[in-house]
Amino acid sequence: MHSFFIKNFFEKLLGNSTCAEMACKITTVDIYCLKLILSKLLGLGIIFFACFVKIPQAIKIWFSKSTKGISDFMIYTELIVYYITAVSYFSMNIPFSAYGENVVLLLQSLLIAFFMIRFNTERYG
Repeated sequence: MHSFFIKNFFEKLLGNSTCAEMACKITTVDIYCLKLILSKLLGLGIIFFACFVKIPQAIKIWFSKSTKGISDFMIYTELIVYYITAVSYFSMNIPFSAYGENVVLLLQSLLIAFFMIRFNTERYG
């Protein structure tokens, strides 16, 4: 029963049932599956750490209630770039672990753009 959940987890993670079986049996992992596992784990690690890229900036904006010194052009350009990248990779059926940091950064940039509109009443009315 326990190995079923582990195998199911690896199948969802890797998208390859043969590698999932080999990942459950640690002794017989071939090089292809090892590379696939490391690639997926690295991609998920990048997504995890991307969650913290713009959070300090958003917290600072929230507490100061000001976005002074932040370029509107930069934030809106980032929104466009992250959006195009995420949609392109999604439409090509690329695994989420390959482009997930763009989705996370898109959401964080959207939050900062919202703060820019919310707290800069002299600029946005």
